[in-house]
Amino acid sequence: MGKIAGRKIKDDYFELVKAFPLKSIRTDEQCDEAVWALGRLLGRVDPLSQGENDYADALTSLIHDYECRNPTPRIPDLFGIDLVRGLLEDNQLSQKQFGQILGVSESAASMILAGKRDLTKSHIAKLSKRFELPPSAFF
Repeated sequence: MGKIAGRKIKDDYFELVKAFPLKSIRTDEQCDEAVWALGRLLGRVDPLSQGENDYADALTSLIHDYECRNPTPRIPDLFGIDLVRGLLEDNQLSQKQFGQILGVSESAASMILAGKRDLTKSHIAKLSKRFELPPSAFF
């Protein structure tokens, strides 16, 4: 374990930083790599450790900063759950298929689409990967 300001930090955070350093994103390719790294982390079944959550939060911020500085035409006019509904309609996907994409039951998918449950980081990562859109489009 490392130490910062007297606190012990689990090595998983530092291992993630070694694998994909947390630094300013300057190109679309770097952004794609960052989204992929985030998707791998958030797409896991196991719960994230505190170090992994901290890393995911920092990487999400870096991606968001890049996307704010470099808007691309692939960002749709809709955001959040409205975007999800549009994507499902455009791709002729059912509520059940939506649940399969997220790895949740059909009733949980229904609650998300109805606005009774929020999308989680994991859901956003899966949607981002499936529809090749930046994670910020789902906020």
